[in-house]
Amino acid sequence: MTLPCSPEQFLHLAEVRNITGLSTEGVYAAQADMEFPMEIRLGQTAQVWLNSDVQKWIEEQSGS
Repeated sequence: MTLPCSPEQFLHLAEVRNITGLSTEGVYAAQADMEFPMEIRLGQTAQVWLNSDVQKWIEEQSGS
């Protein structure tokens, strides 16, 4: 039996800040230092992060 594949969730900046505890500037500074997942651009102004990427980053920060 094949299990259904769960769709990837997109997170907006406010959700990323809430989950990680980083400020807006902290998110972008960590991206610039290649220490945080890069956003995905949806159109000219919308940007999102993959939940799985953010969760992986959180796990790496906790040393798990």
